[in-house]
Amino acid sequence: MLLLATFLGIVIVGEAVNVMIAMAVEQFSETIGLALFFVLFAGVIYGAWKLAVRITDRQADRQGPHRLERAGRRRVRSRSVPSNTARQSGLSRLMLRWRQRVMARTLGISPAHKR
Repeated sequence: MLLLATFLGIVIVGEAVNVMIAMAVEQFSETIGLALFFVLFAGVIYGAWKLAVRITDRQADRQGPHRLERAGRRRVRSRSVPSNTARQSGLSRLMLRWRQRVMARTLGISPAHKR
């Protein structure tokens, strides 16, 4: 949320400067003023994002890791939660057995029956 607020603040200030520059150039040439406005518009968006990320990263480094990140690291180290691949393989086995039962019922044979 802080990143988005920082980005928005930088964009508002940057676009205000952009409009003033474009209006000053527009007094000499309308075409160049409009082209300059569009180029500066894109530049402000790009530059504001880069600057906002840099500002919020520095602030996050000063504050240290957040409580939730530390809790997440503890959970991974303790292995109390099964890995995602284990969960997926268990789910795929469950789905395979379910499909076998449905096919067996459809064909009128018992699931344990082998050909």
